[in-house]
Amino acid sequence: MLVALASCGLADVRPEAYRVEPTEEQVAKGKALLDEAWEAQGLDKLAEVETYEVMASDHGPGMMGRMGDLWPWERRRMALRYIPGTFDAQVESLEGEYDGTVYGLQSWQYYAQEPGKEVEFLEEGDDRITFGLAAFQYFFELADRLKRTDQIAYAGSLDFGGTTYEVVMVSWGDLAPQEDVDQYRLLIHPETKRIEWVTYTIRDNYLPAPASLYGTIHFEDFREVEGIWFSYKQSVYLNENASNPEKYAHQLTVRDIRLNAVSAASLRPGKNIVPVGDDKPLANP
Repeated sequence: MLVALASCGLADVRPEAYRVEPTEEQVAKGKALLDEAWEAQGLDKLAEVETYEVMASDHGPGMMGRMGDLWPWERRRMALRYIPGTFDAQVESLEGEYDGTVYGLQSWQYYAQEPGKEVEFLEEGDDRITFGLAAFQYFFELADRLKRTDQIAYAGSLDFGGTTYEVVMVSWGDLAPQEDVDQYRLLIHPETKRIEWVTYTIRDNYLPAPASLYGTIHFEDFREVEGIWFSYKQSVYLNENASNPEKYAHQLTVRDIRLNAVSAASLRPGKNIVPVGDDKPLANP
């Protein structure tokens, strides 16, 4: 999926014909398509979920994978735990050297817990783990998070991988490239109405990176969990590599998802920390 550069050197993921102010009709159609995707994926039921737990493993092959490692372990089983609509999150290694080790975020405050020890909040957290926890949660809840934005518009159709997708652009404040605000280009399947591909800018990155950097995530192997459709295989590509399925930078393989298997209190170990919900230090992930 080729992406252009704006005059300021920022990646611009809008389709070429839609790099202008959207019409009222395009805005209305974009919102309708995103709402339809939200309902098709059962994310209207997310409001009834207190927590969810994802049993998975993450693989980042080659040099790019090693540079972008999010966790201290590689290809190990782990549990990701989330409170929907927030960034209260936790990851626990389930095997190997780090078995039983927990890292988490509570209202963007970073903590760690070694097996058999108390939770320790740290002034300086691990930027990779923080990024990984927030990014994966955002992708699991993507349509629910993005339907709250103020910039949504239809951007035509796109033939990719043998399917003609409906395209919806999403951002905050303006759909045009902005230095500190991300753009999202959603590819919605014409039959299932689910979001299968997303190309996005990466303005807030834990690694030094050029402003031209962008990513694409492929959501596949959708499975229903109590009325919500989750992608059990999520492959992330950098820049133009999305056309080659073997060139992913990261691939999350989900083994199981359980709703309300853990309490919200267990993901908020800091008793005096005020919940901030969907608010972030920056405007978006």
